[in-house]
Amino acid sequence: MPGEGNASVEAREAKIKASATGLVKALGFIAWSDEVLAPEETEMLTTVMGALGLGDVARDELHAQLMKGPPTLDEIASELTDSLDRRFALAQAIIMAFADGEYSPVEQRDVERLAARLDVSPDELAEIHDAVAFTYQAFPEDD
Repeated sequence: MPGEGNASVEAREAKIKASATGLVKALGFIAWSDEVLAPEETEMLTTVMGALGLGDVARDELHAQLMKGPPTLDEIASELTDSLDRRFALAQAIIMAFADGEYSPVEQRDVERLAARLDVSPDELAEIHDAVAFTYQAFPEDD
């Protein structure tokens, strides 16, 4: 039928936007773990929003939301519906937790809370954490 192709493209674009928004919100949730957004965390959020190709309006809305406080776990889970997107978001959340140079106990707790809400088991979260840690060891940051 005519128009069905457009509907499927629109549905796919909506899912991609929701996944991108969910990823940014997951990062924002972790960035707020210590109740303060460090400059490094704010910069990372801005960079991610740009890299995801979010439009100016979407970026401005997300930025305004994240400056007010952390999103809820339910908000994040409702936008990250794909299991691969959820695992990718967790890996990025772990990287966000290190953005200010420290992976604090409250950040670790919130990564675990995020994983639980996204239906990722503690064993799988440990594997994701190990993969992120391995990447950091394999590609050390230059001083």
